[in-house]
Amino acid sequence: MSCSPPACGTRARSNPSLDLVVRGDGSVPLVEDAIGPKEEFKELAKIFKDWRMIALFPMFFSSNYCK
Repeated sequence: MSCSPPACGTRARSNPSLDLVVRGDGSVPLVEDAIGPKEEFKELAKIFKDWRMIALFPMFFSSNYCK
């Protein structure tokens, strides 16, 4: 499925209301509110406190800067 250039990356205009979205089982999906920048940075800090994320940094460096 392709999209025309003005519509690519934008919301579908054929369905302006989220109330019209219904799953196959009849339930309506809930849309969560966006979190603010402060909460976003807190969650990012939680991710980088995990040792597995820190262990990936050598691979990030080597894939970008080493030949």
